[in-house]
Amino acid sequence: MIQLTLIPKAFGNPQRTTRCTMTHLPNFLLQSVVTTVSSWTVLCMILCVQVTLEFSFGDVARFVRHPWCVTECCTDEIWINRSNSSGLQKALKSQLFGQHLVTDHVVAAVEAHLTDKDPERPLVLSFHGRTGTGKNYVARMIAESIYKKGMNSKYVHHYAANKHFAHEKRLDEYKSLLRSEVAAYTYSCPYQLFIFDEIEDMPEGLLDSLKPFIDYNVHLDNVDYRKAIFIFLSNTAAMEITQKTYSHLSAGGNREKITLQEMEEVIEKTAYSAKGAFNRSRLIDSYVISHFVPFLPLERQHVRECVRVALRKRSFSRRHMNDAIDQVMDLLQFWPEVSKLFALKGCKNVNEKAALVDHQMRKTEL
Repeated sequence: MIQLTLIPKAFGNPQRTTRCTMTHLPNFLLQSVVTTVSSWTVLCMILCVQVTLEFSFGDVARFVRHPWCVTECCTDEIWINRSNSSGLQKALKSQLFGQHLVTDHVVAAVEAHLTDKDPERPLVLSFHGRTGTGKNYVARMIAESIYKKGMNSKYVHHYAANKHFAHEKRLDEYKSLLRSEVAAYTYSCPYQLFIFDEIEDMPEGLLDSLKPFIDYNVHLDNVDYRKAIFIFLSNTAAMEITQKTYSHLSAGGNREKITLQEMEEVIEKTAYSAKGAFNRSRLIDSYVISHFVPFLPLERQHVRECVRVALRKRSFSRRHMNDAIDQVMDLLQFWPEVSKLFALKGCKNVNEKAALVDHQMRKTEL
């Protein structure tokens, strides 16, 4: 690290010190630092304050290239990392369990899209499965692998049915607003991520307003949408996915032998006739959804791993780990009634149950 101490000679109380980083300084001072760093002299006109700057050579190089990128910036790879597929792969392998189709195909699809300098159209992913199987988690991990600020990035937009599109009578208003927002966001930066949650609860026809943006249009009204990513999250076809998985396992099949192709067909047919925004949707009958991704129902061994992760986050003692996992598992529900093969809620509520067991066991030790 390089450390520069700036003391205005005309003013100042040497006993008063403020420590700050480059990214928290005003633009005029940042530009002064960048342009004069080679001479080790910086003019700082901050009244009565001694300022200490700490920054690396990498910071200097970055600000020399893009001195305007003090906050989140579309043109800077520090803010938008389009080559971090290994980070996404690592995150999914360490905290997503029982979803080989997701780790195998989603990572590859995202990587292929982000590294394509001239994609034909946006990447459109539709995640389907029961509650607690990891749909929201994977969407969040995609955001965190691409954007430095993750879900808090100004380039990530999360729409939830019950929050943004709660009234069917306002469908036309919602469609107009959605078109305007997608256009405005993408005009400001082509590398946008749009996440639509609870598709089954959105008004029918809403998503049709997105078709012009995700179809094979190089430019639409002088805006290039091809580098954006759209992700749809839905419980639609969850029962069909579960039934197909159950039949496969009951016949002695290996879970990892279930293929994306056989599941996509089931999802596509079910979604097209199901209640919600996918019903008779032009997105489906126009084949503009890149991949229908199934999230399989979770079995006991998968939920145990979720519990293990939750307890580790609480710095739980390894000595009592297996006992604690067993206690948490006893608090969860499994079905069908006879085989108890699948977790009713997947890994949802696992953190709360782990917190309860952790608290009880620590209290017992006192």
